Order: sequence, then structure tokens, then C-alpha cells
Amino acid sequence: MLPTANYYFAFQVGNEIASSNLSTTSSILNWTTGSSGGVVNGFAPSSYATRILNATATALIRFSNDGTIKRSSNGGALTTIGNWYLPTTASIGVTPGYWLYTTVTSGTLTTGTTGAWTQLSVDRDYTVSRTVGAGVGISSVDLAFTISSSSSGTPALGYGTGHMEAEQTL
Repeated sequence: MLPTANYYFAFQVGNEIASSNLSTTSSILNWTTGSSGGVVNGFAPSSYATRILNATATALIRFSNDGTIKRSSNGGALTTIGNWYLPTTASIGVTPGYWLYTTVTSGTLTTGTTGAWTQLSVDRDYTVSRTVGAGVGISSVDLAFTISSSSSGTPALGYGTGHMEAEQTL
């Protein structure tokens, strides 16, 4: 498993305060004084899963319709690791509506929609798995994400990258 580091920061725009634990380069775009929030730019979610050759290892990243990004390993509990929209807002993916475009930049994704704008009206899951039959080793995938306020992708409001690994060990 690769080492990971968490970075935390807070910033103020007008009288609004926001924070993120995803990346020191994260920022909020289009957040003006008096607004209720904005899309996070520079998010970088990751997820890792390990199994000892007894079951399929699966790592998951979820973009939830409330603006959060979550991860889980091997079907375990989901953990919130950051936000694609701040502040967390119920159904923000539905109204006013945001769309996610995902591209695989390396590796092989097991599940998840790529190459198309998908509305964040429902949670969007991305997984990478390594089966017992694949033997000892790591299956990994790198992803590029873009978030827009329209199904055409214009304007693009936020960008991020993700990494997932699923490992079979002895």
C-alpha cells in the first residue's frame, strides 16, 4: 500500500468559512460573498484495499449527490474523505444540478461510468478490484474528474484526480 498524507486547511471568502482535507491545492471556484457555496477544485481522492488471497479485493470511490466524496475497502463502511462541493448540501447534485465527467488516465477501472457527462443526481461509484484468481499483485487505476453545472460540460467548474488500488497478498 502506498503511503498517504492528509492535508487540512481552512479559508474565508467574505463571511463564509470552508475547509477541506483533500489537497493543499484545493480551492473553491465561483464562490462569491453571500453565496451558499461552490465546487471544490483540486480534489484528489484515493482508496486502497488488500486481501490475503481469500476473496476479491475492491477499492471504491463515491461521488455523493450531497457534495461529499467517500471511499471504502472490500465492501466495508463508507468514509467521507472530502468534498466536491462545499458546504455539504443535501441533493446539491440534483438542484441546481451538477455533472461529473470521468476519464481513466492509466490502469483499468472495474466499474463506473467514464467518457460521458453523468448527473450527480445519484451517487456515482468507481471501483477497482483484484480477484483471487489474478494472484498476488496490485490492480490500480488513475482517474481524472471534471465537474460542470451543465450536461455539455460548459462551464467546467472543478477538476480533480483519483487513485485506487486493490491488492492480493500472501
